[in-house]
Amino acid sequence: MKVSFCIPTYNRAVYLESLIQSIKLQQPHGLELEICISDNASTDGTDELISVWEQNFGIPIQYKRHEKNIGPDRNYLAAISLAKGDYCWIFGSDDMLQSDALAIIESELNKKNDIYLCDRKEMDINMSVVKDGHRKWLSNGTKEYIFNGDDDRVNYFNNCMSLGGVFSYLSSIIVKRSAWNNITFDSNFIGTAYPHVYILLKILETQGSSINYLSMPLVLCRGDNDTFESSGKARRILIDYMGYFKLSDALYNDKPLLKRSFENILTKERPYIYTTLMIASYADNKEKNSYCSYQKRLGNSESITKLLLVFGPIATTLKKSMFFKEITKKILK
Repeated sequence: MKVSFCIPTYNRAVYLESLIQSIKLQQPHGLELEICISDNASTDGTDELISVWEQNFGIPIQYKRHEKNIGPDRNYLAAISLAKGDYCWIFGSDDMLQSDALAIIESELNKKNDIYLCDRKEMDINMSVVKDGHRKWLSNGTKEYIFNGDDDRVNYFNNCMSLGGVFSYLSSIIVKRSAWNNITFDSNFIGTAYPHVYILLKILETQGSSINYLSMPLVLCRGDNDTFESSGKARRILIDYMGYFKLSDALYNDKPLLKRSFENILTKERPYIYTTLMIASYADNKEKNSYCSYQKRLGNSESITKLLLVFGPIATTLKKSMFFKEITKKILK
């Protein structure tokens, strides 16, 4: 069985080297590996290090450097297009593998599921301290899900504890390459930050398709390094609403129960009170108006949302208090 690590990257040479090292230093396994790197016109010398990494780590590397930055979404898809493996493990270039990840995955791949989804362990930016431990995506623990109709998809969505369950986090996703290639991509999802999610959700529409959810933190997630936060904390929050509502409208508009169960995952990922206070603290007026419309769609009162948003300065003060931190922990449990 051959596994391709499909890694989109941009100016992350230091982190990328650590990722490749974590792949090399895995506990014994019998998988054939390749590393596929799609470089979004990095200027940090990533291209010059490729041959060094191949020599040092002894893993074949398929590398493509784009002449200009093609945006993160196209780069995600480009990384997978380089693969020749039976399975593609889509991986963020700043994350790392848990030391026993490949030994565990090898035993599971014999089941030949279409998608494998694992949990993550949340670390600090230096990968030296565990911040929040084991981040789980689904509520029922390790389980295989088979999809033969809408009821199966509703059941799966209802078990999702966060957007990670519907593929928001790249490094948790392993997908059968043949299943991926069978889907015709809709280019309207370029610019959403979630083009890969469209393809994965379309795979679940195939009769008899399957997800093997492994409730094990096989990935080490580097914290405080979210590329999309560079445009601001409020913008990062709104990306989730924009992307997942667009997916919902495109895939489930004529299926109300399926649509509702899918959109409810947003409320688990972004608890109403906490998220509204975050928006109050960080958003401009345009972003606040967008947020109000999203909450109205989720069934929350527009007037109450606007009232909460008035308290931006108070929210900022509260957010720094120990009381608010304790309340937040309880909400997010």
